[in-house]
Amino acid sequence: MANVLLVEPRAEVRSEIKEALVSLGFNNITETGNMRGARDVFMEMDVHLVVGESTLPEGDLGELIRQVRHQEISSSPFVVAVAIISQMDRAKAAIDAGNDDVLLRPFTTEKLKERILNLTKSRKKFVVTTEYIGPDRRNRPATEGLQIPRIDVPNPLQINFSSKAGVREMQIASKRALAIVNKQKVERHVFQVNWLMERIVPKLRDKKDNSAEDLLGRLYWVSRDLARRIALTDYVYATYLSNTLVSIVDEIVQSPDLVDEKEVELMEKIAQTLMNFCSPGRGVVAPEEPKKVNIPVSNPAIVACSPEAGLGLPH
Repeated sequence: MANVLLVEPRAEVRSEIKEALVSLGFNNITETGNMRGARDVFMEMDVHLVVGESTLPEGDLGELIRQVRHQEISSSPFVVAVAIISQMDRAKAAIDAGNDDVLLRPFTTEKLKERILNLTKSRKKFVVTTEYIGPDRRNRPATEGLQIPRIDVPNPLQINFSSKAGVREMQIASKRALAIVNKQKVERHVFQVNWLMERIVPKLRDKKDNSAEDLLGRLYWVSRDLARRIALTDYVYATYLSNTLVSIVDEIVQSPDLVDEKEVELMEKIAQTLMNFCSPGRGVVAPEEPKKVNIPVSNPAIVACSPEAGLGLPH
C-alpha cells in the first residue's frame, strides 16, 4: 500500500481527512501538523501521496513540494501531491510549486476522495524548466520558441507496494523518468546560465555597477544544480566544466570586489561551451541499469578546458 503523508495543523480536520483516506484503502498514513514534521517524513521514507494544508505556521507547504520535485530533500520527485488552500489567491503559488491538484476550502471529504480517485486513474505528464518540475498545466504545448517536451512519470497510486514486483516496477519507472528529468534540467540550465551571463558580465566589468548581486545568486543556484545533475546524464563529459563554473561563481559571490578579468572571460567561455555540449539532441536517455562511465583523455570537454584551449582553472 502507498505511503501517505497528511499535513494539517488542526487535529479535528486532520481526523476527518484521515477517515476519508482510510475509506479509499490507504492504511499507511503518517500525520503531522507542521512543516518540520512534513520535512522529516520526506527525509525518512518514500512518500507516494501527500495531502496537506498549504499555509502552515512555519511557512508554505508548497515550498516543500518544490524542494521534493527538485530532489533537494527526497530521492524521488514523483510523489502525488494535493494542496489544500483557504484563499483563491493562493492557488497560483500552489500550482507553481508543482502540486498535482489544488483543493479550495470549504470542501467535502467526498470531493477530496473524488480528486484522489481521479489522480489514481490518471495524472498529468510533467514538464521541466529551470524553475519548475511538475504537471503540465498548459492548455496546449507551445508551437514556437524553445520546445518543452512532456514527460510520462510513474503514478505511485497505481502501484501495488505490498509486493516486491510492485516496488521494483516503481523503481524502474522512476529511474527512467528521472533520467529524462535530469537531461531536461541540464538543457534548460545551460540556456539559463548563458542568459544570466549576458546580464552579469557587463555589470562585473563596470566597477561602478554593484547591481549584479541578485543575478549572481541566481547563477550560483543554477550552476550548482547543473553540476549536481549533469553527472547523471549522458552529458557527463561536461562535468568538469560545470564544476569549474560553480567554483568561479562561488569565488565571485564571496569576493565581488576582487573580480579578475580572467575569471570573467573564463566564465563566458565555459557558459558558451556548455551550451554547445548540452544543447537538445546531444544526449540520450540514461539506460535502465547504471553503467560505469570511463572518460577518455581525449574527451572534448576536457580538451576544451585545457590551458592550451584557454579554459584552464583560474589561478
